[in-house]
Amino acid sequence: MKNLFVVFLGLFLLTSFTFGQSELKQSTFSINGTISYTSNYEESSDMDNSIFIFDPRFDFFVMDNFSLGLMLNYQNNSFFGNNNSSWGIGPSARYYFNFDRIKPFAGIGYSYVTENAIYSNDDIINNNIILNLGVDYFLTEDVALETIIKYTFINSKLPDEYSAFYSDLNVSKKSLSIGLGVNVFIR
Repeated sequence: MKNLFVVFLGLFLLTSFTFGQSELKQSTFSINGTISYTSNYEESSDMDNSIFIFDPRFDFFVMDNFSLGLMLNYQNNSFFGNNNSSWGIGPSARYYFNFDRIKPFAGIGYSYVTENAIYSNDDIINNNIILNLGVDYFLTEDVALETIIKYTFINSKLPDEYSAFYSDLNVSKKSLSIGLGVNVFIR
């Protein structure tokens, strides 16, 4: 077992020094995505909830280490036998700091999201401002694992039918999420 650990450690160190990175150059494309699934079950209330999220993004580096992109979002929620889904789209910007194989980044984005309302035929409209910090760790010259922390300011416009539940149909929320994804760079 100890020998196997030494072999894996040696391979990891070899790949770490073999694939040295330069700046992310202007005219580079990036395709990034995360998929997540959450399942919750609460025995005391017999509540069953599941959430599926797919978040692809497409970026173009307009200058070295700085990209502009397009975010897409699909989310499906299932709870108490009800299903609702949401779709979103919006622009984003990221700046990468150049530290060889590890590239920390900071970003900002906006997404316009329409969500199927459960208690109405009208959609819930969300306007989101997304701040994010993360790190891309390059496994090869063009493929990186990405960790990301997102803080989202959500402003929702609820349908009129929700006035029985909310005194104000304009609702503001904040969300904090962490994620893991893959980023592919096309040079």
